[in-house]
Amino acid sequence: MQTALAVRTTVIKLLDIMVYVVVYFLSVLTLFAAIDFRLMLPLALWLVVYGVILYIILPRLQRVSEAQAGARAMMTGRIADSYTNITTVKLFSHARREAAYAREGMQDFLGTVHPQMRLVTWMETAVATNNTVMLLSVGSTA
Repeated sequence: MQTALAVRTTVIKLLDIMVYVVVYFLSVLTLFAAIDFRLMLPLALWLVVYGVILYIILPRLQRVSEAQAGARAMMTGRIADSYTNITTVKLFSHARREAAYAREGMQDFLGTVHPQMRLVTWMETAVATNNTVMLLSVGSTA
């Protein structure tokens, strides 16, 4: 029942932010061009590099995130199943088997977490490097 409202709110917030960013960015580009055309070039190049970073990393991150969501659901299901049927589990199972079952679910989940964190680290590093290069280039053209 709350999905439609949540999706609507997310889309409206995203559109508000995008309009703000586009207006802000175009205003800065116009202001820089009015002051000195060379100031506009690093900012435009920064935007292109930022777009390339997103184009390369986001599809990979999406695939890894989907795999992680499935692994998280499986791990959560195993935990919920164990707690729900704890009486049956304790009657017919052994502690070693239960620990191995839980460990396997956690390892499957962590197998998806590490690639995701690696991609996030690459993206944050690339964006920080892009920002630093842009700031240094603006400082050197001024």
